[in-house]
Amino acid sequence: MATTRRILFLLAALFLYLYGSHSRAASMSDLWWNPNESGWGVNLIQQQDIIFATLFVYSPSGQPTWYVGSNMTLVSSSSTQRTFTGGLYTTTGPWFGTFFNPNAVGVRQVGNITFVANSPFTGTLTYTIDGVSLSKAIQRQTWRHITLGGTYYGAIDLLDGAACGNTGANLQPFNAIQAITATVNSNGLGGAITMTITDPNGVSTFSGSYTQYGSIYAATGTLVSGGMSVPAAINDFSADDDGIRGNLLAQVPGGCVLNLRFAAVRPG
Repeated sequence: MATTRRILFLLAALFLYLYGSHSRAASMSDLWWNPNESGWGVNLIQQQDIIFATLFVYSPSGQPTWYVGSNMTLVSSSSTQRTFTGGLYTTTGPWFGTFFNPNAVGVRQVGNITFVANSPFTGTLTYTIDGVSLSKAIQRQTWRHITLGGTYYGAIDLLDGAACGNTGANLQPFNAIQAITATVNSNGLGGAITMTITDPNGVSTFSGSYTQYGSIYAATGTLVSGGMSVPAAINDFSADDDGIRGNLLAQVPGGCVLNLRFAAVRPG
């Protein structure tokens, strides 16, 4: 049993390391839309500091039209906002039902495209096509519930908050990577959530509400740990077939924020 737990901890620690041992901004990769304007949208695929955007809109005659922003570069970043910008292009090529000759593909720049991420879940898309400029508020599109509930085995680490001093230390001492068992109770695209974290130092419980935004979740509530009850939130919270990961931020007395990164795998 001890060997199994050790292996699970090592796997989770590796998972934590591979995913990022330091806090980082959520990936913008998702399908985005404006829920008040169903019928058009944009796919954003992010790799490091570059976004590839595929924009689905309509021509003046009402025909479906695609444009691509193939090299949207991160030009500014802060704790509250990130901006990606680049050229916007239209392409032509061979009919799909015949031999595809890549040399027959034509590319023309029609303008520029900029995406400003105002949060992990919302942003502003601004683009120009042949002199016509538009600015749209967009958000991640959710069309299928991603299962979040279950029991997971992994690790948690303190990324930031050492300056909280004794006040922060009253919470479970996550000043080094700790092996954890995380039990998450949730169901559906939103609602109530409880996450219980059990580690060698004791039990901590996050309780609150959550909402799914495309491929990630957001949760706000209260963290009870080490005899304290403090406001808390979980950002960049995601789940897949392998497990869960996210950032747990706890607001301790004195205005200090503990930033905890966790990652845990599904058993079996």
